[in-house]
Amino acid sequence: MTPIIPSIQTPVGIMLNCTAKEALAAGATAADVKKGLEAIEAIKDREAIRLRITADAGDIPSLLGTTSDAAALGLIATLQLFVLVSEAGTPEMKAALAALPFPMPVAKAKAFLDDIKKGKIKVPALIKGTDAVYAEVAKRSTATANALAAPKA
Repeated sequence: MTPIIPSIQTPVGIMLNCTAKEALAAGATAADVKKGLEAIEAIKDREAIRLRITADAGDIPSLLGTTSDAAALGLIATLQLFVLVSEAGTPEMKAALAALPFPMPVAKAKAFLDDIKKGKIKVPALIKGTDAVYAEVAKRSTATANALAAPKA
């Protein structure tokens, strides 16, 4: 099958969806045709990686769910540490928190965590359980890394 170059600059303008032969006949340089063909290969490679990720790590909604779970656990852990240090930390730790470029009021962090505890804010990661989330993150992360590292077909 002859590859179709999505767009290429020629002396008379931009040609869309043409073969290398057509582009050369219209005056495109061999270097531009080569770049166009390389772009097609890069698109094919990227699509192959995405297909491997979908097959091995999961579809986009599944990956998004896992990412959301990981982010939620990370946020909760960070807020808990923030509250802990702001209340029980050393004076140096408290000064460092106060000097952060984007300080967060402790009361807001406490209120957010309290709303989670009371069930006002539902966190799927906590419903699933941290062990299940960690296992899912490890599985999908490893599968994605393997898909990225796999040799080209």
